Amino acid sequence: MSALELSGWFDADFYRVDLLRATLHDQAIMHLVAALGASHEYHLRRQALRESTETDGLLTFGFRQCNNAIKSLIRPAESMDDVELLRVLTASVLFAAFENLQGQRQAALPHVLHARKLALQLRNARQYAKVYPTRLGAIDPVLSHYEIQLGDSTGDPVPLPHFLTSNPADVLVFESAAAARIALERAIANISNYMLTNVHYDDESDQAEVLGGTKNAYRIWFEQWEKAFTDFLSSSNKYMTRNELNACRLLKAHHISGSLLVTVKNVNNDSSAWSEFTAQFRAIVELVSEVISCVPKRLVATRMPQTAYFSPGMGMTEPLYCVASRCTDAGVREKAKVLMGRLPQNEGVYSAWRVGFIESVLCAAEGRRGASAAQSKDMIVT
Repeated sequence: MSALELSGWFDADFYRVDLLRATLHDQAIMHLVAALGASHEYHLRRQALRESTETDGLLTFGFRQCNNAIKSLIRPAESMDDVELLRVLTASVLFAAFENLQGQRQAALPHVLHARKLALQLRNARQYAKVYPTRLGAIDPVLSHYEIQLGDSTGDPVPLPHFLTSNPADVLVFESAAAARIALERAIANISNYMLTNVHYDDESDQAEVLGGTKNAYRIWFEQWEKAFTDFLSSSNKYMTRNELNACRLLKAHHISGSLLVTVKNVNNDSSAWSEFTAQFRAIVELVSEVISCVPKRLVATRMPQTAYFSPGMGMTEPLYCVASRCTDAGVREKAKVLMGRLPQNEGVYSAWRVGFIESVLCAAEGRRGASAAQSKDMIVT
């Protein structure tokens, strides 16, 4: 279950394949996988037992496993060849995952920064001296996710998306769904943070024109992303598993949400600006409905993550919240609310903090101030 929860719809290769192979002959990774499993079970049991302390031994076991992993990883720096770099990179990502499970974002950040440096060294090396069970190609999307999710917590910048660091005339091409996800995730995180930082809630502001220009640049890029993603799907969808197709559906739902952020005009508390997007809202509901139909029913809710970006995990809450809170078609809006009520708690729909953040981003896109976290949550659950 832990591998399923951590990998979601996108990172199955890393959590369900590579890591399991690595535990067979690498003690450090084995200890870290045990730590993640214990931490995940701890949170499951704590929710089931409420405030019971009977599960504290699981968390203690998890920390002990982390300490054992550290002992296994200690080596002189000069002994690190390409394989050892990949091994330590894998461990760094797992340490970040463990800290993130505890809600310790500050503690997770150094592991993310360390992993980023190791990944760059490996990319520059271009080939490995020996075979190691984990692969850089499977780690990259996981690391990118943590860079985006945690990068703003102490002012460390989120890596810029490709289109802001390359020739605008370059044609965007995706060779995998992971590449499409990384680009989209970074773009939405960047535009969300930009709007929250720069919007002044005033049409007469000197910043209004600059904000409009930035939104337009992102709007053009979202159009380029859609074309590149459509081209990728046309050549790959017949070979995809159901899980991979659902991941692509979620990417498309987030793409629509991101496009709406940079297309909607300042409404000044007038909801009429959203009326032209009913078709897009309906498409989000249809896409997420397909995904939810494949989600297994569970009796025990999983943890409620406190995520910091508009679409950090590429789950289902963010696009559905856009529909439920902004769609002017009552029927479509109600369908979104019903779907949100069916989401597992690890999606974060029951987290007032997370929903409040999404609401703030949407309000920034409209050029107005957002509701409080509690008010935003009430918009959905009532």
